[in-house]
Amino acid sequence: MLARDDSNDITGRFRCEALDAVATTGQREEGVLTMLTGPSPGFVYTLDAPSLTFGRSADADVVIADRGLSRIHARITREPRGFVFEDMLSTNGSYIQGQRVAKPQRLEDGQRISMGINTLLRFSLHDAVEQNAARMTRDLTMRDPLTRLYNRRHLNDRLMSEVAYARRHDVALTVLLVDIDRFKRVNDEHGHVVGDRVLRELADTLHTIVRTEDVLARYGGEEFVIIARAIDEYGANSLGERVRAAVAGMRVQGASGLFGITASVGTAHAKKGQVAEAMPLLETADQALYRAKNEGRNRVVMQFPRPTARRSGVVPRKGE
Repeated sequence: MLARDDSNDITGRFRCEALDAVATTGQREEGVLTMLTGPSPGFVYTLDAPSLTFGRSADADVVIADRGLSRIHARITREPRGFVFEDMLSTNGSYIQGQRVAKPQRLEDGQRISMGINTLLRFSLHDAVEQNAARMTRDLTMRDPLTRLYNRRHLNDRLMSEVAYARRHDVALTVLLVDIDRFKRVNDEHGHVVGDRVLRELADTLHTIVRTEDVLARYGGEEFVIIARAIDEYGANSLGERVRAAVAGMRVQGASGLFGITASVGTAHAKKGQVAEAMPLLETADQALYRAKNEGRNRVVMQFPRPTARRSGVVPRKGE
């Protein structure tokens, strides 16, 4: 007579017990804000800290790139009785359910908060399981799935706030645009799986170079962006050279062995007191990158933002 194997029953019972534990709704005491309209619709902010400030300044805990927001526009504080919203004497005011906030006000589940020109947020109360899911959703909206770096959407928001910070504190601002040389050849010779490996390993390499306060993002394709505040012209050029040398020193495993890559770096440096608008700064880095490609690749070229700067001449296409 064959002995009965109960291992599957035991595994199934434990699995059901685990599912029951998370399927049961817990106490809803975790706060979440979802952007309904504004610079990043669908973006989720989890209210994990005891107090969070909101505004268009890089000094705010939560930066929202809405020109109608004050630098520090509002604050949400977690108290024993719940979450309390406070307008920080903003220029344009804050509104809950269409009513202007004149004094600290307790937030209720489902209420809508409007600030700035077109920023509308929905406040929700979650239990622990829902809060964890909200954190994962937030991460997905900010990160590139392949490299886990910030994505272009989040980069645009951060660039605007970094420009505002540089102007207010009178510091320099540097943007580096890093592009892998002849990346199309990597995909053609080694395949797209290896090409993806190159992108991931390059992202890891760049992480070892940038400072904690710097912004590192995947701009698209084989392009990466670094935003570095408060470094001078020499420091900006040195940072570009460190990036270039680190990439040149990489060795990636291909089907037939290890191979190397190089990258060109376009650096836009705005001196303190001369920080341009966000997009001209990025465009200047793009122009410098084209010069680096045109001058032989595997090099760093620096340019300074000019209001009327234009690209001219015949230049290599991206990925070349």
